[in-house]
Amino acid sequence: MGYTAVLVVTLKSALAGLLATTAGLRGDAGAGLPSRASARHEAVPVATPKRLSLAEQWIRLTGVLSTAISGAQNAGQLQAAATQQLDLAQYALSTLMDELAAVMTVPGRREPASVHVLETASAARSVSQALAA
Repeated sequence: MGYTAVLVVTLKSALAGLLATTAGLRGDAGAGLPSRASARHEAVPVATPKRLSLAEQWIRLTGVLSTAISGAQNAGQLQAAATQQLDLAQYALSTLMDELAAVMTVPGRREPASVHVLETASAARSVSQALAA
């Protein structure tokens, strides 16, 4: 037998084994692996845990609650510190942008508009009367 023939025989036997295994998993009768119903399972005894006394239950409960309370307090402190750091960073960034606006154009920022106040006719008359006097 040549190398090609051995390879073909090996592939055919592998394919046959794969099909038999797949048929056994699907539950086809007489093919591949034994079905789950025919397999024997022995019962394993399970040890029941010892019941805790009321004092032990209370100790565990207070431990869980105190841990939760300290975690909540710690979260509040961390949140306050993060808020302060964000405020400081925002202040530093806005200060930097204001300083840079003097020497360069900053995209997204408009120059402050100059507002011109138009004089009304009565205001112009009062100014001309004051000058005439």
